[in-house]
Amino acid sequence: MTLPAARTFEQRRLDTLHRLEHDVDAWVATAGPEGGEPYMVPLSFLWDGDTLLFATAADSATARNLEASGKARLGLGPHPRRDPHRGYGRAAADGRGPR
Repeated sequence: MTLPAARTFEQRRLDTLHRLEHDVDAWVATAGPEGGEPYMVPLSFLWDGDTLLFATAADSATARNLEASGKARLGLGPHPRRDPHRGYGRAAADGRGPR
């Protein structure tokens, strides 16, 4: 069995942009401060070409972890563990989106 060739950086970038523009759900992984317990949930998102917006309850583990660390990992598509994406975020408690 021959494995397919690895995708180039440019192809991975284009695949990611396609997912952001066409998908509506992603797996979001966060962890508490100082190496706390990882927490992963599926969340719907909105991509405007610059900002990735998720909505979750302010008292959820995801919101608390993101507020504490500002870090998250995102899994898109049918194989979210194969193509993880790292990112930084912040809470917008007023419900109006990113500050």
